[in-house]
Amino acid sequence: MRTHPLLTILFAAACVGENTMAEDSPVSVTVAIPAHNGERRVEHKDHAANFHVIVSNTSDKPERIWREWCSWGYYGLSFELTGENGEKRAAQKKPQSWTRNFPDWWTLDPHESLVIDVHFGDLDAWQGFPLPENGSQTLTMQAIFEFEPDDEARKHGVWTGCVTSKPEKFTFYHRTPNLSGQEARLDSLSKIPDLRDLSLKMTEAQLKSHVEKHGLYSRKETQADRVTYWLLTTEGENVYVGFASGKCTGIQRMQPIPKQRIVDQIGASEYQSWTTRRKAEPAVPLPPPVSSAPENIDPATGLPWGAVERLDPITGLPERSANEILTQQMADILRECESMKPGMTREDLLRFFTTEGGLSTQKWRTFVNNRCPYIKIDVGFALTESKEERPTDVITKITKPYLSWSIGD
Repeated sequence: MRTHPLLTILFAAACVGENTMAEDSPVSVTVAIPAHNGERRVEHKDHAANFHVIVSNTSDKPERIWREWCSWGYYGLSFELTGENGEKRAAQKKPQSWTRNFPDWWTLDPHESLVIDVHFGDLDAWQGFPLPENGSQTLTMQAIFEFEPDDEARKHGVWTGCVTSKPEKFTFYHRTPNLSGQEARLDSLSKIPDLRDLSLKMTEAQLKSHVEKHGLYSRKETQADRVTYWLLTTEGENVYVGFASGKCTGIQRMQPIPKQRIVDQIGASEYQSWTTRRKAEPAVPLPPPVSSAPENIDPATGLPWGAVERLDPITGLPERSANEILTQQMADILRECESMKPGMTREDLLRFFTTEGGLSTQKWRTFVNNRCPYIKIDVGFALTESKEERPTDVITKITKPYLSWSIGD
């Protein structure tokens, strides 16, 4: 398993100093940012900003490479950045914990390559990259791809060592939106009552007041001193509003979301909280059409006009709504169970389930749902010649889901 990130940095520093290691290695690494007009430019405009790194098998035999999603491969790629003043710093993955984790690898055939997306704009995943607000910053960047030998690597024959890319100059810059063009596009909001008062001149406080006044759903994302709000109306109209250093940087209208898909888009609990906050809206998921309700029934609540619905003592939600949310959650879990079929793999199964304690064998094991440990299935596997549990083990038999208390080892 991977070591602490600090040890990784020290190991990487030693790797950078040993250029001969890359020459002897069957694996190479390259930063794939071509030059344009004599400059290698890295554009940052939001959290989705990314560039690519290519890992290649330069040998004449297959090589196994740890996959990035598991702890053995998560910290494998990092970068050394050198400023124009000679100051060095590291850009690397942020530490994280795993709810599902096992050794997993890619197999690169001879002279085959793997493309890795580096989402450096995602501040929840990466740290250390320059993100200039205005202008640009040029520095020398070198990719470091390294894995220390451990028992799992030796057991599965996964490549270990350290290779680095050629140090090259890259210019990081922030793309500022064309405000005059955005002003023109705001005309498209003029026919949407809940959004037509949005303005590029408004402050963040004014936006919050607007959200409160119109009862909009709001989701906030913060990156350094940049803030983005996603606003959603009850009709499914939605926009992104960005701020940097207290000033609005842009408003982008997105494709409307069908009303019947709003709950799926934001989640049942989020939808319930939103509608509860809206004084003029009933706190129930997606009210039925007016035409489907008798005259003496409020179509929004399904109750007689003027009736007050009791609150669930545990959730604090209307009793009927709390039951509907639970029913929806159970339906989602049952669909996850039914999606598992013989012929699928152990890796497919572990997307929704984890192993249960108690007695088990390599060929037959009990799994519990990730969202509710009392919902279980029993699964049989066809093991490979190694007789070890592997992500590629094929499911041969799977029971229907059942309820049972948790079992400890």
